[in-house]
Amino acid sequence: MDIVIIGGGVIGTSLAYWLADKSKLAVTLVEGNANFAQNGTASFASAGLLTPAAAIGTNPAITGLIKRGFDLYPELAAKLRRDHPELAGTGYFELDQLRIAATEAEEEELHRRQEWYVETGLAPEARWLTPPELAEVEPLVGPNFGAIIFKGGLVRPPWLTRTLARAAAAKGVTFKSGNPVTNLLVENGQVTGVQLQDGEIIEAGKVVVAAGAWSGVWLEQQLSKLKIVTPGLKWSQKVMPVRGQLLAVLPPPGTSPLRHILAGAGGYGYPRADGTVAFGATEEHEAGFEVAITPDGYSQLIAMMKVLAPSLLTAPVSENWAGLRPGAKDGLPLMGELPQLPGLWLATGHFRSGIVMAPSTAELMSEALINGSPEAIARLKAYNEATQF
Repeated sequence: MDIVIIGGGVIGTSLAYWLADKSKLAVTLVEGNANFAQNGTASFASAGLLTPAAAIGTNPAITGLIKRGFDLYPELAAKLRRDHPELAGTGYFELDQLRIAATEAEEEELHRRQEWYVETGLAPEARWLTPPELAEVEPLVGPNFGAIIFKGGLVRPPWLTRTLARAAAAKGVTFKSGNPVTNLLVENGQVTGVQLQDGEIIEAGKVVVAAGAWSGVWLEQQLSKLKIVTPGLKWSQKVMPVRGQLLAVLPPPGTSPLRHILAGAGGYGYPRADGTVAFGATEEHEAGFEVAITPDGYSQLIAMMKVLAPSLLTAPVSENWAGLRPGAKDGLPLMGELPQLPGLWLATGHFRSGIVMAPSTAELMSEALINGSPEAIARLKAYNEATQF
């Protein structure tokens, strides 16, 4: 075996698919849960929003990765649909986003943001809508001071994850689920493979950790057992679970359908294929690994609705759900080879942007893993320097 990937979320399955599509390497993906995109994971719970606006508030080191991921989705979705019509697909469709100013201060900030979108090329089509113009294109929006409109899109993360897994399997990737990796195997300072819970050993020269919110704890345990020191890094704090709660409401008959993705008030709203409208998501850094729906989370979501679409406040709640995102402490994903242990690679910590960054992460990582592309290695080194890993 050439490569073992630990983690069957959207990052792990994207990487498996890219490796299989671009090389003849022998790849095994190990998912500790019984199912891919299992309840409680980010790949299950994520809204699936695709937007270059994810670059706002992030370190400039990943701005290009976000834009590249956004740009790759139309091609990826079409390729998966063409090559595997028997699969569920990705649920991908294009839908413009509205970023709404609820106060005068936000209006000033969003005007600056619009200029930044255009100047950086993240969203060159971004333009400003006055309150009357906004009311015309999106009747559900509440009182406001205007909005930016720009390109966006949606996918169904569980569909995407499972379709990528099956497409990768069709190209020769081996998948193992319900049997987690319990030991990282090392000889003479070099990774040689992994051992699963049932004792099975899989030999591999490269192991990629893409275990989402569980990556930090797993890394800390394994490196401690191997007595490998990473100065200044406590992995359980470098990548940690951040709970996000969401809810969906069923608009009453006669309600104007939501025509855009809405963003503002620290959250978002988006239409779903079943006719419901979903709102999310909370950002809970102290929840640990507890996947739960809470009264406080519900209150936060209602507060978002009051700003984004107040006319839906009386609509019945049809669903609540939650998941754990892999929150990187400094907001940067961890990608590339761990300097202290050759053969151990990381692809984790994408936080709220894992869906939009999955294709570009897989593209970049696969280039480095397949043939050690100097350009890819240099880009990963720049990310690593920015995130101090």
